Amino acid sequence: MSEQQPKVKHGKNFLFSFIIPTFNRPFALNRALQSIAEQKEQEEKIELIVVNDGGTDIYNDIITKYTDQILIIYRYQKNQRPARARNNGARLSHGKYLVFLDDDCSLSSDWVKFAKNRIRPDRLIGGKTVNCIPENIYAQASQDLIDYLYTYYNREYQNSEFITSNNMIIPKAMFKALNGFDTDFTDAAAEDRDFCDRVKYAGYEIYYAPDIIICHWHQMNFIHFFTQHFKYGFRAKLFHEKRSLRNDTQFKVEPPSFYVHLIFFPLKTIPFCWP
Repeated sequence: MSEQQPKVKHGKNFLFSFIIPTFNRPFALNRALQSIAEQKEQEEKIELIVVNDGGTDIYNDIITKYTDQILIIYRYQKNQRPARARNNGARLSHGKYLVFLDDDCSLSSDWVKFAKNRIRPDRLIGGKTVNCIPENIYAQASQDLIDYLYTYYNREYQNSEFITSNNMIIPKAMFKALNGFDTDFTDAAAEDRDFCDRVKYAGYEIYYAPDIIICHWHQMNFIHFFTQHFKYGFRAKLFHEKRSLRNDTQFKVEPPSFYVHLIFFPLKTIPFCWP
């Protein structure tokens, strides 16, 4: 497998280090990289770290297409799951702020412009995610669930509680102080929720900024939808256990009304059909 990397001059004043873990989604990754390379404010010295988490080699086919437009660090690792891939990407970064993005997401053309206006040294920022394949009812239902969680947890933008890791900005110093994502979360499920809880526990601010927009291109079918949300529920138990230990409190979950609304929220999107 390739692990080629451009030479990086340490000490460069990068503002943003984009970190993308990827696994066998070259078409999606290509779209993500293109959206970063085409940002209107490239003078901000953006760098990009792509962590190939055990997938097929993509250096020659994908990465080299953009190395003349943006500085890219490419690292291949044996499959270690998203949390560890993000942490490893953060260790390779040189920017003041880390940006976590999924490989099936692309930035709006003015993403950097709006992000620059929101960053603070003691603030985690989360932007808005938009489903860009609305004709896929499962992708739309999944997005509806995220929208519900954002409505529930982020009523006050400057006092938010939950940000997903596919559009997250955090000062590198803060990320390092919190020891990154907890690698006990071996799936892409609840590791971002746990991280946000630790951010709040440490006294930092979480800010939801709906003008910092990404487009989500997550192709799904029923099996993918069911598997994804089963993992969310399974890892939520681990999150609550860790939060109880952290706060020295009894195991506590949200009130029953939260789960009732959560269950029925996507039914607005997925039509029910009698057999």
